Amino acid sequence: MKRLRPFMLSHIQVIIIFFICCLLLLDTSVVDAKIVFCIEGDIYVMNDDGSGRRRLTKNTVSRDKHPRWSPDGKRIAFTRRVDKGQSTFELFIMNADGTNVQRLTDNSVLDVDSSWAPDGKRIAFSSVRSGRWEVHVIDLATLHVTQLTDIEDGGKGAVSPDWSPDGTQIVYEKFTDSGIRSIYVMSANGEDQRPLLPDPKEDDEATDKYLPRWSADGKRILFDDCVWENNFDLCRLTVATLRGKAQQIKGIYDKLGNDLRVLVGAMCWMDNDKALLFDLKMLDTPKPNYDLYRYDFNTRNLKRLTRGEEDEDYPDWIEGTLSVSPQGKKKVTWGTLKQ
Repeated sequence: MKRLRPFMLSHIQVIIIFFICCLLLLDTSVVDAKIVFCIEGDIYVMNDDGSGRRRLTKNTVSRDKHPRWSPDGKRIAFTRRVDKGQSTFELFIMNADGTNVQRLTDNSVLDVDSSWAPDGKRIAFSSVRSGRWEVHVIDLATLHVTQLTDIEDGGKGAVSPDWSPDGTQIVYEKFTDSGIRSIYVMSANGEDQRPLLPDPKEDDEATDKYLPRWSADGKRILFDDCVWENNFDLCRLTVATLRGKAQQIKGIYDKLGNDLRVLVGAMCWMDNDKALLFDLKMLDTPKPNYDLYRYDFNTRNLKRLTRGEEDEDYPDWIEGTLSVSPQGKKKVTWGTLKQ
């Protein structure tokens, strides 16, 4: 009987396998990124606990803000300040790893506050292209822009749209006749515009409501409710039902101190509405800047995720785990960050 020769690896094959194994063991480039945010005009991603930061954009003249995950987590929409001799903001999208940056709008006005439709085919945004701030929608296939809100319907403009999870409605800020910002809801085609909460009366305390965000279950809307009185800024994150019942999230301010002057720049829901992610600036500190925080409703735990000396703001979160790697073979300089 013919004896079988044992399988032998060549010297070169052994070296190749050893090299591949070393790469797999030492590669820390992959980030299970679910949070996208900004640091001083550039976009970053990181894990839910604040670890594994990865820089996606590196600007010199321009600045990026308002990053938002696409529904499938494969792309990020954002606003970029483009220098045309005068500052203007335009809409862009890119892959989740920072590659394939595409410009969506190109004009000399302000286009900001992007929000993806659940089908991933359209983006709602704020623009002054009509002469005042209004909510518009851009079709990603054709780049055709449709204006949804109209200053002729009353008020002084509209900003900060956010699409409902089922794609049928959009929530936004409306500038009322009294100059106060209020939260409104409309159909996705711009019809049936109505207040989420009653508009304030002239004798009411002056409060502005900012940055509405729809919950994942589509039943509640998160926003920031601020009082401006004698240079005193008192802002409180608040949740309202579609029936107009609002309640402040007191657990956050019990942890921080109820008399603390704070500003929230942006916020979103996390973990199927079990938690919140937001940026917060403590105004009474010597050098106030925005840091990212997470608040869990069940445990009432408030966790600070960042502690940088620069603003870390505009957070957005995506359900599920994403593997975000550096930009392949392209030459990219990854900046170092102060932890």
